[in-house]
Amino acid sequence: MLVQHTVVASGSSNWDSDQVWKKLWQLKVVPKVRIFWWQALQRFLPCYAELARRHVMDNGICKLCGHEDETLYHAMLQCVHAKQFWTATLQYFGFSIPRTRTQ
Repeated sequence: MLVQHTVVASGSSNWDSDQVWKKLWQLKVVPKVRIFWWQALQRFLPCYAELARRHVMDNGICKLCGHEDETLYHAMLQCVHAKQFWTATLQYFGFSIPRTRTQ
């Protein structure tokens, strides 16, 4: 399932958002996978930038690539290592990185 980041993350209760959530919960995958993507799309996963903002960490630098602001978007889609993951996923499973409005 490909989900547009901005539709879901806005938290609006419009029809598109409702349909995305309905499809997410109907996916035939291990429940942990559904919960992970629900948390990611709701921005509940603690990225370094958010932890730094909450003063849990000293800085929000990505520990893998050194990017100065490791947001959830960076960690899941922009980081060099995330891109390598999606490339390997494409080769192994036959699907690719989720499309977003910024691509």
